[in-house]
Amino acid sequence: MTFPEIYHLAARAERSSVPLTARSACHALWSSLRGGGHDVVAAVLMPNHLHVLAVGREKELHRWLACVIGAQARAGRGRWEAVPVPERIPDAAHLRRQIRYVHLNPCRARLAADPLEWEWSTHRDWLGLTHAPWVAVRRWAPLLGWHSREAGARLHRYVSADPSARVEGTPPPRAPVGGGDLGLTAVERAVRQYLRAGVDLGPAERRLAFAHARSRTAYRPAELARWLGVSRSTASRLEAGRASVPPASLGALDILAADPRFGAGGAPQNGTDRFKTPSNGAV
Repeated sequence: MTFPEIYHLAARAERSSVPLTARSACHALWSSLRGGGHDVVAAVLMPNHLHVLAVGREKELHRWLACVIGAQARAGRGRWEAVPVPERIPDAAHLRRQIRYVHLNPCRARLAADPLEWEWSTHRDWLGLTHAPWVAVRRWAPLLGWHSREAGARLHRYVSADPSARVEGTPPPRAPVGGGDLGLTAVERAVRQYLRAGVDLGPAERRLAFAHARSRTAYRPAELARWLGVSRSTASRLEAGRASVPPASLGALDILAADPRFGAGGAPQNGTDRFKTPSNGAV
């Protein structure tokens, strides 16, 4: 198998600029990067820089990232240095190490204790914990010598076994045992992170939040209507369509809501709370 053209791209803000500290800024840049249509193996947004491992021609990739960063600057989202020339990754061994380097950026900067904590990283994509993952795991796992079904767990074990996280590695995320009530705060956080939503929550977020809250809390549709800020008739439609939400999505939401690493902070991930507290005051 011929090793594809994969390049390590990076961009850094000027010394006095830290543009990626708000959820809205991270969401805007992440969406712009995804909108380029490039096949990506790994990516991370840090407060003042980013890394992307992408497939393509060197000049094309360089021009693409320079355009994205230029648009960020023109929109008032930071002052950025010129994008350096991408570095080609020569083989699978180097690719594996580069993925590890990219995903460990938050831990080595002491912004996270576990790579799972950082929302704006493709580490979660590799583990199937995001909607429409950016990384095509089935394509890249065989190149790294892994079966696609085990790739997420193997990558997490490899990445997290670092002094910046834990030398022996950290456990993979697991679904909660039993049917306990997760609470609405955890449900909202999980939905935001699963969809990598912006600050304002739209129909997709509300649909998932309703379905997950109905399966993992004791709230009734009328109470959830107030929480979501929708009418009771909309809540009735959400209740009727609840069965159409894929079980895999609900399973991922269970993990994101229950594993404390996904609510550890560090990354600008929670945003502004747009949902309302139900009438009994509990969350």
